[in-house]
Amino acid sequence: MSQLPIPEHNYLTLREFILLARDFIKEIIFKFYIVLILMAGCAYYQYQKYKDIVRKDYTAKLSFMLNDQSGNTGVSSQALNLLSKEFGLGSTGAATAPSEKKLIELLRTRKILSTTLFKVATIDGKPDFFINHYQTLFKSKNDTTDTLSYIFTDPDFNNFERSQNKVLNSVANACSQMINAIPSTSGIITISMNATNEEFCKEFLIAHMNSLSDFYIGRTTEKVSSSYEKLKYKMDSLRMILTSKESQLASEKDKNMLSIKAETRVDELRMQREISILNSMYAETAKAAEIARYNLSSQAPLLQIIDSPTYPLKINYYSYKKYVITGLIVGFITAIVLICMYKIVRDALKQKPNETY
Repeated sequence: MSQLPIPEHNYLTLREFILLARDFIKEIIFKFYIVLILMAGCAYYQYQKYKDIVRKDYTAKLSFMLNDQSGNTGVSSQALNLLSKEFGLGSTGAATAPSEKKLIELLRTRKILSTTLFKVATIDGKPDFFINHYQTLFKSKNDTTDTLSYIFTDPDFNNFERSQNKVLNSVANACSQMINAIPSTSGIITISMNATNEEFCKEFLIAHMNSLSDFYIGRTTEKVSSSYEKLKYKMDSLRMILTSKESQLASEKDKNMLSIKAETRVDELRMQREISILNSMYAETAKAAEIARYNLSSQAPLLQIIDSPTYPLKINYYSYKKYVITGLIVGFITAIVLICMYKIVRDALKQKPNETY
């Protein structure tokens, strides 16, 4: 092989560039057996990798949209707003709808995924938590997390120990990678999931959608729901006190039925006054509770499922050709780079100390 020409200046002319490229091409052709060896080696490696993976999986798809249930239902919205402010319940207007991006991000959060993983589903005839099904069905040979040795029985994931959280995080991250969400301009969001078990794929996607719906509705109506529950509790308390006072008043009247003295009527009059006050308080509380109930029903959003996954699910087959071609390309590029680097280093070592390119 000829040595690279040494130019007398610090830049390459077109002729020098062509001569340099020709030398590199000659070097590659002369050592093309290295290219073939590396291509064959990488292709074989990719083929072995293909043999270790699953050849097919299933795709489940689910589409949904956010239904806004705000608006009038035959009741004056202005009047309800005024009454709501009077009782400190806030406006009856609907909650602000989240963006599609926010809903998609919620799908991949650890809390929503954990909630779904600890729901019970029957897969292959066995009822169990999704997280236990996952460990049985999808345990990777290269997964260093010892998930198969831990079977969960307690769904309270908020109080897990460090080792339990490690397993839960591993499974939640893997399930997150299986899920893909695609928003559309019409406001309909399509969620897809790929898994190698058809039952798990379908059941997990539906359960995950229900977890998202429950979480979002609960958070959106949290304030109004809390007000409604407090008012219901107050109504029940007032009803019990009122019932007790009415019984006491009846007993007092029976006791003083034959008495003609006004002195004996004092306790009876006091009880009547207390009952009158309690009646007014109960009526006002009942009115406020009804407004809170209306607020709760009007502000509650609905993630409405449009299309649910059904059997049979779509099957995706994976061909070995893609893996082999990838191996050939990687082997070819690697061989070319190594040959060129070898030539550059070899020619640099052959030069005299006072010679430069």
